[in-house]
Parts: sequence; C-alpha cells; structure tokens
Amino acid sequence: MSKSLLRNQVAILKLGLLLLLNGAVMEVFHKQLLLTTFDPECARLIGWPNTLIYYGIMTKPSLTAVVVFNTVCERREPVM
Repeated sequence: MSKSLLRNQVAILKLGLLLLLNGAVMEVFHKQLLLTTFDPECARLIGWPNTLIYYGIMTKPSLTAVVVFNTVCERREPVM
C-alpha cells in the first residue's frame, strides 16, 4: 500500500470521526444549545450552566478547524 493512499485513508477516517462527533453533540444537546442560544435568561432560571454550554459551543468549531488544518497540512508534500 502506498504512503499517499494510507495518508488519504487516515485523513478520511479523522474527518469522518469528527463529523460523527459533531453530529452526536448536536443531537444529544440540541435542546440545551437552542435554549441557551436564543433565551439565555430562561436557561439560567432553569439552572443550566450557560457559561459551560457557551464554551462547549466555542470549542466544537475550534476543534473542527484544528483537525481540518492538520489534515490539509499532513497531505502536502514537503517543498524541499
């Protein structure tokens, strides 16, 4: 198996796992994300941790960006 083909398969696996993780987070925490985004005062009154949910919302796209950038950089051949 060539090195390039193996690298592509690893990249597809990483991105696929990231897609499943993002989808699972959105599915499991849909109600909490929706309420804290559009009515944070109600969420606070219910007792949900708005700050924790906010940082979770910010962490997910950050993690996604890091994985995608690493995947793209791994695929590039060295210039030298």
